[in-house]
Amino acid sequence: MLVIGLAAHLVGWGARDFVLRETAASPTDARLIWRRNTLSRLTFLLPPALVAVALAAPDPAAGPAGRLLPMLWCVAMVWCRSFDAPMVQGGRYGQVLAVDLLAAGLSAAGLITVIRSGAADTTTASLVGVLAGAEILRALGRTVIFRHLFTAPGDGWRPVLADLRAGRGFFLLGFSGLLASRADSYAVGLTLPPETLGHYQIVTTFVIHLQTLGAVWLMTATPDLLRLPRPAVLRFTRRNFVAGIALMATAAMVLPVLVPALFGFTPATALVLAATAAGTLTFLYGPLLLLAQRQGRELRVAASGFAAGGLTFAGGLLLAPSYGPASVQIALATGHLLQLAIAWHAGGRAS
Repeated sequence: MLVIGLAAHLVGWGARDFVLRETAASPTDARLIWRRNTLSRLTFLLPPALVAVALAAPDPAAGPAGRLLPMLWCVAMVWCRSFDAPMVQGGRYGQVLAVDLLAAGLSAAGLITVIRSGAADTTTASLVGVLAGAEILRALGRTVIFRHLFTAPGDGWRPVLADLRAGRGFFLLGFSGLLASRADSYAVGLTLPPETLGHYQIVTTFVIHLQTLGAVWLMTATPDLLRLPRPAVLRFTRRNFVAGIALMATAAMVLPVLVPALFGFTPATALVLAATAAGTLTFLYGPLLLLAQRQGRELRVAASGFAAGGLTFAGGLLLAPSYGPASVQIALATGHLLQLAIAWHAGGRAS
């Protein structure tokens, strides 16, 4: 599953943010930009990704299905993500959400059925098949929702290698974020007992879900933010930050009550405060990142993501044995501050 996710991220190549930026600069060419970018990624990046997935198939004993199902899952995941930019541009969140909820419900039912069947021949391939089927349903749903991208006349159905070169900064930006988002858990897992890691991940996962709300709000505003003047983006940033403070302050009060009721342990106050403080900083980062992106400085911001991930990981390894999991969140917050400083500088001259 890890290989499938990494392969899909590779083929994605930062497509959403790249297409959004290019479309903001040339709105009349939106279909051409999307078509060219999609076909370029599928032509040049998908084949080697599928080879990697096939070689890393988790259950070779399952025969051809053990290799084919992960490949189908990867293709469906890549195809789904290809529609992220059109979804943001067209604001069709409700339709996409309905398809996703249907797929999630069928997936959950399928997994429960497979696990409870207790059949002797239940294999990893059976579980992968259920998940791949749900992803294929999501892919088909998106294809129907955004069918106008295929039926409308126009050029763009040809791969262009230059598109991949132009989008490499967005890929690195996403990849650095992927690594940085896991650096703290790796540090805790390497230095503290498994039980502590479990408690840590329960608290931080709750905070991450709240951060996702902010990310969704930002995503809906992205087409406008890519065109608005810098003062307007900064006003949005202030509102976003205030909303983040309110969300995280609420989380700091709710978590000490909710976690014992649901999971049977009381989270450390220091961890709750450190996690919510670190989470608040992400509400500043997103809008500033857009300023840097539209200036073409995503490579600089991507470098800050790698540096922040390294700082979080190293700080966690050094601090966690003596000061506990809360210190890892402090290291994470320090990494966020580094990213904020670089994003502010990179987007500082945006008009």
